[in-house]
Amino acid sequence: MPDPKHPMQLMFLEEDGRPRFKANSLVLYMLDAGGLDLSGLRMLPNIPQEDWEQFYQLIGYPLSGFEELSFVGEDAIMEARKLADDLKVRKGPDGAVDRSDVSSDDLRAEFLKLGVQITLNLHPMTIYMQCNTMRFIWNELRRRGGAEEDPSWEDIQEAANKAHGLGV
Repeated sequence: MPDPKHPMQLMFLEEDGRPRFKANSLVLYMLDAGGLDLSGLRMLPNIPQEDWEQFYQLIGYPLSGFEELSFVGEDAIMEARKLADDLKVRKGPDGAVDRSDVSSDDLRAEFLKLGVQITLNLHPMTIYMQCNTMRFIWNELRRRGGAEEDPSWEDIQEAANKAHGLGV
């Protein structure tokens, strides 16, 4: 039975807009307290490439540095770039996400599609990211006057079920 693939670590945008992997504080503590620095760890024998790729994500490496590591595979780089591209959303002068180029109907359709995906019980990290996206969409719809109040979880499930029935 082949080993399952490591998940891609969450990313965030630094204040200057550069994407960085979210560090795992336990991994950072073990690195600091373990007596080996990165150079010493790289000397360890028989560590698979995938483990190194995940390790550098878990210590909060910036995407630009991750892309330059010689042992990081092209598939991991492409997946990380896609994740970073999904984070790079225009922001307005008030700091809120600017979705002015997307019609309200398209935002509603996107909201419903995300609700359907969440009800299909995807990976928890994916659900987390999609819920955040749904929150941004809902806030944009509310800003435009197309949403009166925050939806309840039941509202989201109902919308998702409706969208699923419509093939959205």
